[in-house]
Amino acid sequence: MRRRIILVLTLSTVVAVGSSADDRVDYKKPICRSVRFADETNGWIAGYKGVFHTSDGGETWTRQATSVGSLEGPEPTSADIDNGAILWANHNMALIRRDGGLTVGGAALGNWRFIPIPTDKLIYVKSMAFANEQTGWAVGVFGAVFRTRDGGVTWEARSRPSTSLLNGLFVSSSAEMWAVGEKGLVIHTRDGGQTWEQEEIGADDLWHVRFKNSKEGWSCGIGGRVFHTTDGRRWERQNTPVSGGGSFLASVSFADANEGWAVGSKLVEGPHPDVNEPLILHTADGGLRWELQAVDNKPFAIRDRLLDVQALPSGRAWAIGEDGTVLRTVDHGKHWLQVKLPS
Repeated sequence: MRRRIILVLTLSTVVAVGSSADDRVDYKKPICRSVRFADETNGWIAGYKGVFHTSDGGETWTRQATSVGSLEGPEPTSADIDNGAILWANHNMALIRRDGGLTVGGAALGNWRFIPIPTDKLIYVKSMAFANEQTGWAVGVFGAVFRTRDGGVTWEARSRPSTSLLNGLFVSSSAEMWAVGEKGLVIHTRDGGQTWEQEEIGADDLWHVRFKNSKEGWSCGIGGRVFHTTDGRRWERQNTPVSGGGSFLASVSFADANEGWAVGSKLVEGPHPDVNEPLILHTADGGLRWELQAVDNKPFAIRDRLLDVQALPSGRAWAIGEDGTVLRTVDHGKHWLQVKLPS
């Protein structure tokens, strides 16, 4: 039986591309929510489809003895779309968001454990990220900000610089993090949340932010827009070929200072305006120029929102999304081919 996820507040992708907050999305297959490589050979994929690990650069994947929840049973809440977000990982261990909390374990360790998060904290959380196995941050509804220094067992509320919804964040340490949210809001702290810098860099909501080093980073979101900073404070908009209504970028990742990808979805023109197709943008010059890349339609026909991307050296990258979609390129995105994960 197919279950429906109610899109209310945290899954803004559908609302962003012209649908109402009462819309529903049917997931015929479990989604892949995130992909993370700790190095060129060791990587992770997680979502309702399962948790998977590779130690050979993605040539083979091994299913892990854990899950992030189920779409069966009670109706999932709107926050459940973020189950499967990989919050931190190294070559053999990962910390992943799951239903009601976190799952932590490793491929070599062979065991996983559940870390519950108190409901009074979890109801405010949209996004989480960790700097290491112990230190993490969470942001979300009404500008809520929390920090943990014991691997997610306990969470402390930090001062709120804003009451706006915060969608995504990047964590570099227990003291420093960036978060982005509605109406182009960017907040940044260098002292563990005691003081904040903030600015609005765009009219539309930002969804994702990622830094290459302590100063240079990119953010993306609704409208297909990408923003770039070289000092962690001042942001400039980069031109993309999909800017405007109907386009949404969920994730951005750079392999180095020049090559990067951003992925998401765009509306398909025609008699069914609620149908989306994957969107992949590529740059070879740090984002000065972004170009559209196509998903090979043989032997697979892909019509899913892409939710995350991981750029790797030497022109390689991975993109994942709804309906269990896993895409891989080894030639700078000239060809994107679908990868089948183990059942």
